[in-house]
Amino acid sequence: MIVIDEYLVMRVVCASDGRPADLPDTEDLVLPSIRHWRLLQRIHGPGGGQLPRRLAALTPIDRDTLRFPHPEVL
Repeated sequence: MIVIDEYLVMRVVCASDGRPADLPDTEDLVLPSIRHWRLLQRIHGPGGGQLPRRLAALTPIDRDTLRFPHPEVL
């Protein structure tokens, strides 16, 4: 299990970036609830910066996946 932050989540979720090469693909990725909270803040109250730009590029299905993650991932 690898604990990641909201910026790495966006790199993994966004198809253009993909999973970073130095991140092992044999490990499960988990997002702490405080980092998920930061994503939710940017989804519901977009502002300036990197996260809102990346979130705006996601499909509605991908945004819903971030809004309602699987309990074992969060």
